[in-house]
Amino acid sequence: MQNFKSLKAYQSAFDLGRLIHSDLKDCKNYRLRDQLFGSTTSICANLAEMAAFETKAQKEHKIRIAIGEANETEFWLDFCSKTGVLDTTKHQIYSEKIIETRKMLIGLLKSMK
Repeated sequence: MQNFKSLKAYQSAFDLGRLIHSDLKDCKNYRLRDQLFGSTTSICANLAEMAAFETKAQKEHKIRIAIGEANETEFWLDFCSKTGVLDTTKHQIYSEKIIETRKMLIGLLKSMK
């Protein structure tokens, strides 16, 4: 079984989740906050599950789900920015982080081939 905590994509998503949790803890728009936090932490959860699987197909499936969660996170970041939940600076920082994380996930998927 792979140590999922050593994956750079896991570490990157985990760090982003911590930032979002900290920065939005006082946000009154609970639905948006929870959607953004949920999609970010789901990346980590899917990588943790992936590490327990044995077959290449199972692992690839979980990585693809994590990529989908990264896409969802980027959507929620954009939406939160446009609705004033996130300021421009945080939106930029978080967007760069999730794009970097998605690239890592795609690299991980390609390395499975």
